Amino acid sequence: MLVVTGGAGFIGSHVAEIALSRGERVIAVDDLSSGDPRNVPRGAQLVVADVTRPEQLGRVIELVRGEEVAIAHLAAVASVVEASRSPARALEVNVVGTANVLELARRLDAYLALASSAAVYGEPSELPLKESSPIRPISLYGVSKLAAEQVTFSLAAEHGIRASALRLFNVYGPRMKPGPYASVVYNFLTAALRCEAPVIYGDGSATRDFVFVADVAEAFLRAVERSSTWARAGRPASRSSLTWSPGSPASGSSPGGPLPGQGT
Repeated sequence: MLVVTGGAGFIGSHVAEIALSRGERVIAVDDLSSGDPRNVPRGAQLVVADVTRPEQLGRVIELVRGEEVAIAHLAAVASVVEASRSPARALEVNVVGTANVLELARRLDAYLALASSAAVYGEPSELPLKESSPIRPISLYGVSKLAAEQVTFSLAAEHGIRASALRLFNVYGPRMKPGPYASVVYNFLTAALRCEAPVIYGDGSATRDFVFVADVAEAFLRAVERSSTWARAGRPASRSSLTWSPGSPASGSSPGGPLPGQGT
């Protein structure tokens, strides 16, 4: 049995989908504040609940009583911009909500895999980043994710909860949310489909690493299969990077020919 918090969201719905394809029973927990019930795959049971409300999470206990359970915890204020706009809510969801889900894991004797973020590193002092790279978050979002990790490690040690934290970065794939702060991959593909030039900031020499959402979902499923009682942090990756340079493969192509870079 797999419980996916944030199961109606971008990444959580993919975790649920792959788990179902492997014969797992799945409960998707989501308050639908940013998730879409249409993302929940057929066969998963949707429980509308807020991770900041322990009494709502209690519904899950009744549904899984007696079963072996793992939890993929992806419910979060998952945006640097949104966290900056609503800092109190971001801290409540990302930190207090994580503590509540850990209590759920304790009561169910469940393994928990936490969705953390590469934002905990802040401005990287070395590349490529490693799990042991210095941790210096510079955004409130990064601070909230680091606090969620520390709450996870502390409660895991105190109560013997089996747990891990996956530091995600630049995830892309189906069911990404559009908008002004959407992933550059989403924006580039949208421009390509419209035969428009993508907007490239700077001189196009910057590079970024990206990870496909199915790879992230696979990392979560492998994490919850672990039997270790120790909490750990790791960074799932697809081993791919992208350069913005005009005329490079990053610019893509469209039925109308190569897409030129548009410096701004």
